[in-house]
Amino acid sequence: LRLIVIDSLADLFTDDKATTMRLTERARHLSEISAKLHTLADEHQIAILVLNQVVDVWDRPADADKGLPGDIIYADQARLFNRADTLPGETGKSAALGLVWANQVNARIMLSRTGRRRHLDELHLPPTKRRRLDGASSSRPSALESAPLPGITDQSVLIRRLTVVFSSVCSPSSIDFVVTSGG
Repeated sequence: LRLIVIDSLADLFTDDKATTMRLTERARHLSEISAKLHTLADEHQIAILVLNQVVDVWDRPADADKGLPGDIIYADQARLFNRADTLPGETGKSAALGLVWANQVNARIMLSRTGRRRHLDELHLPPTKRRRLDGASSSRPSALESAPLPGITDQSVLIRRLTVVFSSVCSPSSIDFVVTSGG
């Protein structure tokens, strides 16, 4: 597997002054970057992972502008392509690069913390640390050297969730996972 990871493209496009001109320029730059990344991926048969950031999404007031009849408001569209809703609170976050970037990518994958924990069995615990004695010249460890240090016998880890928000090759789905010291 050949992979390029870009962390984080959204940092380059964070702007507090969102004028029409700046948003148009941002959209043009994102489209150009995307086209170059697609070309690079095709020419070299590599996967490219671009990390995006999330921003908070606020509920729209009931009296907010609904546009003209038949108009689709961006906030209504964004919930379809920018958010996952597999866990409570996930709908309160949205991908920072927005609609322009969503139209450029083949898949959106969201990693999130579930707030739940799991106790790992001994097979998944990190290896026990061993004592090292200064000046020990023996190639075989003595009983004292190989005695485990007092420490963790049971470890609780955070359960995380991987959600395919959308993809050109599979349907939306989610799976929980844990990260151990072994990866």
